[in-house]
Amino acid sequence: MNLAMMLVCRHSRTSDAAGLEDAVQYGLEAFTEAPKNDLDRALAVRSFSNILFHKYLKSGKPSDLDMSIEIGREALSVSSNHLSRHLSRAGCLNDLGNSLRHRHQNFRTSSTDLDEGIKLLRQATDAVPSDHSSQAIHFRNLSKLLMEQYHESVELVDPKEVVSCYQKALSVTAAPTNRRIHAAE
Repeated sequence: MNLAMMLVCRHSRTSDAAGLEDAVQYGLEAFTEAPKNDLDRALAVRSFSNILFHKYLKSGKPSDLDMSIEIGREALSVSSNHLSRHLSRAGCLNDLGNSLRHRHQNFRTSSTDLDEGIKLLRQATDAVPSDHSSQAIHFRNLSKLLMEQYHESVELVDPKEVVSCYQKALSVTAAPTNRRIHAAE
């Protein structure tokens, strides 16, 4: 799986389409070969979901995003068995919530995706210590979902909650500066 993720990183920097396709192949192999009920499976499933999300970002195809979400749901299910107190569980929650946000924004799906994404990202913020660097990402992504919901239905979201989430993202001093800057965007 490390090779697959490195190919995704290379693709992100160079737009190497062949490298992304290779990453999908290697990711699929790791995903299918990882033993059931094993910690390595939880990590392989999450990584494969992320690879598929990158494929979606490149292709723009709803089917790629749908597959990423489906595999992301499996990653969350597998992580429930192994990583309930581990930071990777929060990562699975964040990844799936973010994918649901993309699907809702780009394909105008029902508010179910938005509602589920908000629920997952709230769980992600609760799953890690308040001073952990990943909190900046979790709160930023939660803010984006809340803003999306606010634009669709003002009465469902308290604007103070949106502001509070952005402020929390900015205040995570353990986060690298670039993560905090992204929270302010």
